[in-house]
Amino acid sequence: MADAFSDSAKQAIWDRDKGICVYCHGPGLEIDHVIPRSKGGPPIRSNGVVTCESCNRRKKDKLSFDWLFVAFFHLLDLGESLAWLDSLYQRTMPAVRQPIQTIPDDPALLLDIMPSDSLEEPQKEVEQRRCVNCARQYYHGRPNQKFCSPSCNKIYTVRQRKAVRGP
Repeated sequence: MADAFSDSAKQAIWDRDKGICVYCHGPGLEIDHVIPRSKGGPPIRSNGVVTCESCNRRKKDKLSFDWLFVAFFHLLDLGESLAWLDSLYQRTMPAVRQPIQTIPDDPALLLDIMPSDSLEEPQKEVEQRRCVNCARQYYHGRPNQKFCSPSCNKIYTVRQRKAVRGP
């Protein structure tokens, strides 16, 4: 298959991720395309991560925020370049890249419609936290978020249920 990872890329991904699933932190047996091949993802090292069989089957060819967030931050933490995403974005969605003019060029015209204090958008505070389950650092703006990924939430919930029920 022409779009599969080369043997050297597979080995480099395996060595980089140390054989651990990036989504659930269990033993990984497969290499997954972060951006699936069906969505135009290239077979390069910075688009591949080690996954376990169950996470790879659940992710399928989805571009879900939950999966992408975990994988991209993992890759960035390890120093991988994601510059290839920009060329993929330009190639697959050129119409989205066109600027859209929605407000007048002259900011004085806005004063008639909006009060002056609403011209500045408030910055959403994003804080660095540690996952309750795996102690991994992550960034999130929601105050009640306790886990770095949905899989960590699930693992933690299962452990808590077993602790309540007993062995």
